[in-house]
Amino acid sequence: MNPLFSSLEQQYNLPIGALSAVGNAESGNNPDTPDSPKGAKGQFQFMDDTAKAYGVNPSDPISSATGAAKYLSDLTKQYGSFQAAIAHYNGGTAAGKAVVAGNSPPARETQNYIQKVNAKMPIDSSQVQWYGDTPTKAPLSPIDPSKVQWAQQPSDTSNFIEGAKASVVNMGLGLKQHVLDPITTAIDSVLPDSVKQNLTDANKYLGLAANPDEAAKNTDAVVAATRQHYSDALNTTAGQVGNVAGTLGTTLVGGAALKVLGAATGATAAESAGSSLISPTTYKAAVGTGAALGLAQPTIEGENPAFNTAAGGLLGGVGLGVVNALGRVAQPVTNAMSTIGNKAVQVLKDAGVPLDAAQSTGSALLQRVKAALNDNPITAGAQNVFSQMQQKAYNQAVAKTMGEDATAITPDVVQSAKSRIGAIYDDVANRVGVHVTPAYRTGLQSIGEDAKNILNPEQYSVIQRNIDNILNKADGNNGMIIGDQYQNINKTLRTLAASADSEKATYGRALQDYLNKGLSDTASILGDTSAVSDLKLANLQWGNMRKIENVADFSTGDVSPSKLYQNLKTKSNRWSFYQDDPQLAQLATAGRLILPAGVNNSGTVSRIMAQAVPAAIGGAAGAAYQGDWGGLAKGAAAGYAAPKLLQMGINNPSAINYLSNGMNSGLLRNLLTLPKNIGAQKLPPAAFDAYLQSLPSEKK
Repeated sequence: MNPLFSSLEQQYNLPIGALSAVGNAESGNNPDTPDSPKGAKGQFQFMDDTAKAYGVNPSDPISSATGAAKYLSDLTKQYGSFQAAIAHYNGGTAAGKAVVAGNSPPARETQNYIQKVNAKMPIDSSQVQWYGDTPTKAPLSPIDPSKVQWAQQPSDTSNFIEGAKASVVNMGLGLKQHVLDPITTAIDSVLPDSVKQNLTDANKYLGLAANPDEAAKNTDAVVAATRQHYSDALNTTAGQVGNVAGTLGTTLVGGAALKVLGAATGATAAESAGSSLISPTTYKAAVGTGAALGLAQPTIEGENPAFNTAAGGLLGGVGLGVVNALGRVAQPVTNAMSTIGNKAVQVLKDAGVPLDAAQSTGSALLQRVKAALNDNPITAGAQNVFSQMQQKAYNQAVAKTMGEDATAITPDVVQSAKSRIGAIYDDVANRVGVHVTPAYRTGLQSIGEDAKNILNPEQYSVIQRNIDNILNKADGNNGMIIGDQYQNINKTLRTLAASADSEKATYGRALQDYLNKGLSDTASILGDTSAVSDLKLANLQWGNMRKIENVADFSTGDVSPSKLYQNLKTKSNRWSFYQDDPQLAQLATAGRLILPAGVNNSGTVSRIMAQAVPAAIGGAAGAAYQGDWGGLAKGAAAGYAAPKLLQMGINNPSAINYLSNGMNSGLLRNLLTLPKNIGAQKLPPAAFDAYLQSLPSEKK
């Protein structure tokens, strides 16, 4: 037994084995059966028009079986006979009608088809009759057409259509009764008697009421008759659904027309009203639209249109509240970050730095929650652990820019970077050396001239001596500095760069950088692409190492984002802030913007807790004294759990992602925001209108 077929047969009130028998007759239950000469497709041999009508993909066995179940169910309801249904399935309307009339289908193929299906059924399906909605096994006797209920009862489709019609008719009656008639009465009160008489004569000629009182009585009669006419349909679920759909459809069409008219005539008020009718997005618009729908319901004597209007307005506001709440589920926290802030958040996330929800969104509320958690003795420890983890991740991201993988920037890490990068320079120096060209010589001498203008004589003499040493080594080796010569010069300059005299150290670093520039220039001239690539990376990491070394706190191994940013923005570094390494500059900027606490703790939370703790202790002592240990335990658990839950929402990665970005599933997010986009906030007042119309004519 096919579980899918059994489930569909039960769902659509088909006899046991019906789908398997029909599928066998159609294709031998082969999902891959080829198309028939007439174009029928798939296991249940759907023609294109029927497949389209039932939303069937014939090549999909599940879709094909589901469509066949729906189609057979509808045919059974149409004819009141499963035999007629399978006759129609194969031979069309003529075959189905012939079976209902007690005759054989006109086509021999259909006669054989019915026999083939019945032969595969586990029960004698020719004796299955439908009473109401349920197929039952009747005694072995001919089908009694008088017991077939579907022919006498309106279908769900017809009830739906009648319900939709009722919504349109009643809205028209209500608008005439509560809007147009009062306007007519007001105009009538100021008309001259001669004009009134002419109108009275015209009304008599047309068979209409001659005065407002008679008109009101006529309207009451029309309303009562209309209710009676649609009462059967509106007392069914399908009719109610159809009425709601009709109301929504009418407001959509009316709103679109009003919007187009307003745009064409320049009437902004009409255009705005049209937009509100289509999809009211503010509470004022939702209440107004709901009130209009309530007012559009006709009333008879003893009923109050003001109540309908007020109730519709209230339900319109409720509807918007519901769809807004669904939207908040999709995106619970509004992102308060600027464009720069969002980019900074992304830079840190890409670098592997964990951020809490307050940092990710910039939400003032979440920042206040974070401040409270930092002070709360229950959560302060975990908050501190998270901060330390965040700092280590930031240290690691910074260390990677100088080629090191470390969560703390210690002297050993810096020395490791220097040794590793220095080895690259030494290797390239052995391979290509430094070619001291006339232009390079001029550059070195310019550094000396600058030092002469800035430094005192003693300091200047040290710098000039190192410049002379470089030039002398080159002059003694045909303008080249290579191998050991480079290493000795570089070692001397490295010592100078580490001098306690900051001004001499600055020029020592400048000479060291210029020496390495000579390596890069020479590698480029010689076309040694491997050396050029190695030096490009070494220069980048060496420059970053210098900047990081200046700001790292060697006692903790931490790098302060603010100090790193300020160091990179100093006068000497500003020109190369982004040119040297955009990644380090972005880390500095993003860290300075995001990682510091968004809200400084004023101590308010601490003071409140200080005042609350004695009272809490007193209450706990009272509960213990009275022996209410259960109450004491519940209070203690709640007091511990509440801040822990808040902390989970702030620091848990899944919760952070949800608070920052809303639903990950685009489909689920769209489903949650769809109601507001399509105007579903009008559903409550529309459903209320359907309820009003379904009540008896004599009262509501």
